[in-house]
Amino acid sequence: MTDTNIQPAQIVSPTDSPVSSKPDHGVGGTLRQRAEQIAGDTSAQSSNAIAEMSPKDIQRTLHEARVKQIELELQDKELQRAKAQISTMQARCLVCQKRALPSALSHSEKLFRAIFMTAPSSFLIHNKDSGEMLAANPTACVQYGYDSFEALKANHDRMWTKPPYSREDLLKWAAKTIQEGPQQFEWCYRHAEGKLQWEWVHLSALVMHGKTCILAISDDITREKQITTNLQASESLTRAIINASPMPLAIAYETGAVTYLNRAFTECFGYTLEDIPTWSDWRVKAFPDPDYRQRVVNMRREALQSVTNNGDSSKPGELMVCCKDGQRRTLTAFATPLKTTPEILYLNTFSDVTELNQAREEARQAAQIKSQFLANMSHEIRTPLSAMLGLAQLLEGEALSAEQHHQVQQMRTAGRSLNALVNDILDLSKLEAGQLRLTARTFSPVVLLAQVASLMGQQARAKGLAFQLDTPSGLAAWLRGDALRLEQILVNLVSNAVKFTERGEVCVKVSQEDIDTRTVRLRLDVQDTGIGISPEHLATLGTAFTQADESITRRFGGTGLGLAISKQLVEQMDGTLDVDSTLGVGSHFWFELPFERVSPEEAPAEKIKDTQQPSGPRLTGLHCLVADDCPMNREMVERALRREGARVTLVTDGQQALDWLHAHPQGVDALLMDIRMPVMDGLAATRALRRDFGLTDLPVIAFSAGVLTEHRQQAEEAGFSDFLAKPVDLEDLVSILRRWCATPAADASPPSSAPTQLPSNAPKTDFPDIPGLDTRRAARYFDNDWSRFLKSLASLTNDFHDAAQHTRDDLARGAVNAAAQRLHSLRGRAGYLGTQDLIQTAATLEQRLLEGRTDLEDLIDAFEEQLAALLTALKPWLPSKDEKVRILIVDDDPASVKMMGEALMPEYQCEFALSGAQALQRLKTAAAPALILLDLMMPEMDGYELCRSLQKDPRWQDIPIIFVTASQDIKNETQALQAGATDFIPKPIDPSVLRLRIDVHLLLRE
Repeated sequence: MTDTNIQPAQIVSPTDSPVSSKPDHGVGGTLRQRAEQIAGDTSAQSSNAIAEMSPKDIQRTLHEARVKQIELELQDKELQRAKAQISTMQARCLVCQKRALPSALSHSEKLFRAIFMTAPSSFLIHNKDSGEMLAANPTACVQYGYDSFEALKANHDRMWTKPPYSREDLLKWAAKTIQEGPQQFEWCYRHAEGKLQWEWVHLSALVMHGKTCILAISDDITREKQITTNLQASESLTRAIINASPMPLAIAYETGAVTYLNRAFTECFGYTLEDIPTWSDWRVKAFPDPDYRQRVVNMRREALQSVTNNGDSSKPGELMVCCKDGQRRTLTAFATPLKTTPEILYLNTFSDVTELNQAREEARQAAQIKSQFLANMSHEIRTPLSAMLGLAQLLEGEALSAEQHHQVQQMRTAGRSLNALVNDILDLSKLEAGQLRLTARTFSPVVLLAQVASLMGQQARAKGLAFQLDTPSGLAAWLRGDALRLEQILVNLVSNAVKFTERGEVCVKVSQEDIDTRTVRLRLDVQDTGIGISPEHLATLGTAFTQADESITRRFGGTGLGLAISKQLVEQMDGTLDVDSTLGVGSHFWFELPFERVSPEEAPAEKIKDTQQPSGPRLTGLHCLVADDCPMNREMVERALRREGARVTLVTDGQQALDWLHAHPQGVDALLMDIRMPVMDGLAATRALRRDFGLTDLPVIAFSAGVLTEHRQQAEEAGFSDFLAKPVDLEDLVSILRRWCATPAADASPPSSAPTQLPSNAPKTDFPDIPGLDTRRAARYFDNDWSRFLKSLASLTNDFHDAAQHTRDDLARGAVNAAAQRLHSLRGRAGYLGTQDLIQTAATLEQRLLEGRTDLEDLIDAFEEQLAALLTALKPWLPSKDEKVRILIVDDDPASVKMMGEALMPEYQCEFALSGAQALQRLKTAAAPALILLDLMMPEMDGYELCRSLQKDPRWQDIPIIFVTASQDIKNETQALQAGATDFIPKPIDPSVLRLRIDVHLLLRE
């Protein structure tokens, strides 16, 4: 910075003024001169007037003149004094100004230097003529890659690049700055590391030490420059891709302005951007018919509204477009939003389907001709075939030899197979020709399912297969629809399952869902343990005359028509059919169909009596809405209600319960609701439905783990009808619902002392004794389902293993309600598991928390000890995530046990039993293994007997069992698989094969 010499202004004082050559006679002399002048001037003009004045007037005039003279003398003195003061002040100011100038200059210099040294931008000072670097701030050194100004200056010449970024170009910019003022531009320079970088430069002139220099302020823009370059490259690539796309594409703003048409668009329709700058221009040219054009406008408006609502591409719509050459083409179009600007851009994609539609129409006509031909041929074949079957039936009644009788039976069997094939072809041809008509009639789904189960069950059992039909207790008594086609679909699927299953079981499960008050949807699932279907063949499944592969046709026969007919029938009945299958494991087919519900009054009168049951589940006909945020509690209550014949709807909080009741105000007979739930608790929900919904007569039953009397009082005040404590006892639940609700079951039979048990295929087995648990009570809650019981135990221990410490932490931060809520939730879930002692301690602790007690440490310690003891007792029954997969080896040959153990030990945790009895004892006292390796021939209890025992017990029936034996007899293998084994491996054992088989079965189990 240069020192600017500020010269003080030259101030002229009164003492420096030139001295007048005339003597100063003061104010008096001046006044006298003026008086004499006035007198002289007026003497000639007013001599007559003065002569006429009286002495008194002359005296007054002289007095006034004297007063004026005195005033002027006083003013002259004040003026002289003011001039003297001004001169003094000016002299003082000049002295102060000369003293302050160096201090001001020093402050300004310090300020500039501070800005220069700390600025986040790069500051460089150059000689305007030579470009020599005179100064640089630390930011500049860092930006250019040097650790000091000296290093930067020494390498200044290395920073220049080729024109237009050379030293000469910089000097040109400097000259332009001097001539025209500050300049701004991009500049490329070489970094100390040798790489080229970019900066944005601002040049301005600066006077330093009396010389004009160039101040360069710059910021590194290398990253921004790279981003811009990448964006430009990406844009170019995108444009190239869009332009090279074989599909016509158009980009337009939401307002309708078209910004881009690719080459395929112009080639397909003939229009260029000049022809259709807006969509309005496009519509006028492409859709000349006004009515059709308005339809297109409406379609586009709906499509864009769909895009706005869903944020995704619109659904494709089909359009008939008039091209520029007059040709008409059919296309599909959809719009995709491109949110890259303040105004939304849309990528409009077109697909020319003119030829496709023509081919589709030709194919449809060909298929219709084929179907009509098949229909005619089927009729022509059935006429003589029916005569042949009738004659064969008559012939079978004649007196024939044994050989002749056998031949006639074979003839009838072949004829029935041929007749079934012709019927399938006829049905398929009618479906494809659109001639199959559905006939709606009233039918009983229970009777229909019983007929199918009787027919197909016999076929399944004849093959040694287990057959199971699982129907819900609340299945509608009467429905209206095409029962014949429903039976045909079900028989087709079940017969396929029986045909393609060599061992295991076929299961038919029925479920029902209410669509509205008059319509229900039936879902039927058909599962088997057959050969399964590979993924590559699933895509063609359901195609007429097609099976998974030719080997299936050779092994099992058939044409593949049954599934094709079933699929088309389901679609014609407004339903859906799907399949999930795994090769070598089995298949799962399911379909859903809607049916009209028929009231008892509309049902056939002669059959109503047959469907009435004077006894049975005690809550039949009741519909309960259950609201609880705990999944396990919901499941327990649902199972209990369904066992008693009630229908159940589940929600997770009070708000969902209100929403459901708002949609179905008369849809339930009772509401069972937990008190403490998230979103909206039971108290608030009950108040709302009583006050806002007007449901004053709806029974609302509170079930809660609440321990205080105030809880029951709050429930009563909120409008609850009754109160059930968790864990909910089934008898109490039934008793309360029968008291508050009028049910057909209640009117038909008196209350029984025990609930009616629905039939179950699984045998009822007592749970083992576990310290700290009332397992008999738990078995009743879980309906003797050991697997579900273990899952609930695992969930409880996972969620509450550190409940005591969490309680301490909550109390330390003053969160008493959170601690009480956790204990409340624990009690609600643990009650079903039979942890009575722990529940009682948790209840006491919760009550004291809500009472505001602070002396809780001993009680928390006791709770923690009980919880720890329970977790220790449960540990053998719960597999640890850190432990290896456990495998139980059962073999009476120690050498075989040792060999298999050595083969598996590196990867698995192996346990051993030398007899069937030892294996059962180990299973009863420890957690179940993941897989069992079982020898066939053992003393006392052989492998068959042990396998059958395990299959009968629900605790172990899901464990894969692999027979490992020296027997290679196919009969033994068949018996082993029939006993429930999942695999059969003959000895001697290949360890790699053994490990592979185990891995496969464990993976399948998961």
